[in-house]
Amino acid sequence: MKKTICSVCGSNNIEMINDEYQGEYTALTYNCLDCNKKTTDYYDIIFNPFTTFLASTTQKETT
Repeated sequence: MKKTICSVCGSNNIEMINDEYQGEYTALTYNCLDCNKKTTDYYDIIFNPFTTFLASTTQKETT
């Protein structure tokens, strides 16, 4: 996920208001503390077990 910045003033001074999981996507609502702009970003959730679990490296045979 990208670093959140305000779409109006470009500030990094962001307050997360709500993180709402919707099954196949999540909606992140935040408020800029500098210009008071409220924004909601939507992200698709992609599960990729190959980046966290590799059978070839975790299930080695002991001899």
